[in-house]
Amino acid sequence: MIQITGLSFKFAGTSTPALNDINLTIKNGDFVIITGPSGSGKSTLCLCMGGFIPHGYDGDFTGKVMINNKDTKEHDVFEVAREIGIVQQDPESQLCTLNVMDEVAFGPENFLLPEEEIAERINWALKVVGATHLRDREASTLSGGEKQRLAIASILALKPKIIILDEPTSQLDPKATAQIFSIIKNLQCQTNITIIVVEHKLYQILPLSSRVMVMDKGKIIIDSPSSELITYQGKLKELGVRLPFQRRKEKTSALNVYDDVETTLEVKNLFVRYPEGNTVLENVTFNVKKGEIVGLMGDNGSGKTTLLSSILGLNKPFSGCIILNGRDATKMSFKERSRQVGFIFQNPNHQIFEESVLKETMFAPVNFGENEKQSEEKALMLLSAFNLMPYKDRHPFGLSYGEKRRLNLASIFIYEPNLLLMDEPFVGQDFKNVQQLMSWTKGFVRQGKSAIMVIHDPEVAGMYCNRLIFLRKGKIIVDEPTERAFLKLAELGEKEYTPQIWSGKHDFLHDLQ
Repeated sequence: MIQITGLSFKFAGTSTPALNDINLTIKNGDFVIITGPSGSGKSTLCLCMGGFIPHGYDGDFTGKVMINNKDTKEHDVFEVAREIGIVQQDPESQLCTLNVMDEVAFGPENFLLPEEEIAERINWALKVVGATHLRDREASTLSGGEKQRLAIASILALKPKIIILDEPTSQLDPKATAQIFSIIKNLQCQTNITIIVVEHKLYQILPLSSRVMVMDKGKIIIDSPSSELITYQGKLKELGVRLPFQRRKEKTSALNVYDDVETTLEVKNLFVRYPEGNTVLENVTFNVKKGEIVGLMGDNGSGKTTLLSSILGLNKPFSGCIILNGRDATKMSFKERSRQVGFIFQNPNHQIFEESVLKETMFAPVNFGENEKQSEEKALMLLSAFNLMPYKDRHPFGLSYGEKRRLNLASIFIYEPNLLLMDEPFVGQDFKNVQQLMSWTKGFVRQGKSAIMVIHDPEVAGMYCNRLIFLRKGKIIVDEPTERAFLKLAELGEKEYTPQIWSGKHDFLHDLQ
């Protein structure tokens, strides 16, 4: 059981508490969802329950956190870890070893379990998350979604009595998301494990849970049985929390795109292979018009990130060509290519270079030789728009995962490239921030620019994308305007990628017909 009394915490160097007088009890066998706006204190609360706060973070800690009768302040993290396991929001940040087998074995080995039991736990945990095919892989070669499966497996191998999953499916495709949640629920039924999930996307997990807590500004403002959450619909909408049975009527208002509109990007007969010879992209051909927002969908490992990084020039094609604004991109210098193409990486930590949020926002234009004073004015405007102004002097790594993502976007928007590539840009974002970020993206393409975004959320894709491209094992199997793409995906058996999974009483596919 988890018993929290009078918990408050303020990170060192900040003036506002991340948590403010939290009181709650979570009973054995509960399945609890914690949701709320980005930066509301959800991940900080998880770190307190896991004992990482106060032992691993500097700050002012008051109150008491009891995990199965162990006071986290009086027991170190190693002791608390025998009771509770945490899958962190950024899976890469918790990987400790070089390969999959060693990573899953790491925890049980530190608990000095017998070798045979460790082997059994490795096999069991990898099987539970559907990752047995990854057992011989190096961790550095895994996709974001594969790393997320590995992080979950490494915690399951500890067989804790309580498991906390901080946005555990943020980088997983819809099929894998449904699979992971189903596995977690079945595991709970078999073992009576207590499950706590931090999640923005409620449409797949809400029916599995027993209780929902909503946080805002460091406080728990709603604590409700899952079945009664709809009674708080008005408050949830105000906070930017999406209920799965809400229909969104907004449609994309990007420019209408016609055949005679100029082309920003042409990809022709593109083949990309890994150094060991495996083909990642096979005969990929498509173009992107000025004024288009194109959604790129597909299962984890289907080649989406490789395609984006190939367009930027981080991967060298085996064959084929990439044309940017009528020029062969392979003949451009990397600096020139980067000036034309803005890239939002899957992991926000991978593109943070400066020591303050303001300097990070100005990093690209300063390096491109633009006027520093004008760049600062523009940066301050963007930080205000992205709700980051209070943190302008803070080190970027002190931001939450979602705040880092908004910072990444601000640091690209500031220099206005012709083509924007976004690899899962909405990880860690509440719906208000999604709407705000896409408002800026729509403004970007209205200037005659273009955007491609890897996206797993069919609702957001339906609202904002002119077209969808769907990859399966490195090949394009669908390239259609968004509504027709949903119909075709349903016909091809990819229903998890269509809005019908969350459309409640409405049949989205019937509406389209």
